[in-house]
Amino acid sequence: MARRNVSGTVADPTVQFVKVTLNDQEWSLCYDFNAIAEAERLTGLNLLQGIAGVLLHTFTALQFRALLYAALLKAHPNTTILDAGALLTIDSMPIIRRALMDAYGVAMPEEKKEDPPEASVAAES
Repeated sequence: MARRNVSGTVADPTVQFVKVTLNDQEWSLCYDFNAIAEAERLTGLNLLQGIAGVLLHTFTALQFRALLYAALLKAHPNTTILDAGALLTIDSMPIIRRALMDAYGVAMPEEKKEDPPEASVAAES
């Protein structure tokens, strides 16, 4: 019997998810390059710049929604960008911002985790 390959899927034990509860439902967030690229293709937005914006409080509403969408894709592949937008409210924004920063942090290679994200982004500007 052939072994199933879970690499790159929600069942992959090497993928680290950040859990966030919104509207009484738990969501799993993570970033990978393909999800970010897919959200960029769909929206036409620069989401690598948007990640820096989330860290530095300079993001746009469109970037914020697209970043949440990208973070949801691996664990919730049937989620649409409109679904992601529906999760965003004035009350949920700080919770989602923190979860997106955490998801970005756990996606970083180990050697990059030593520097705080703000310092890394500021150094690259």
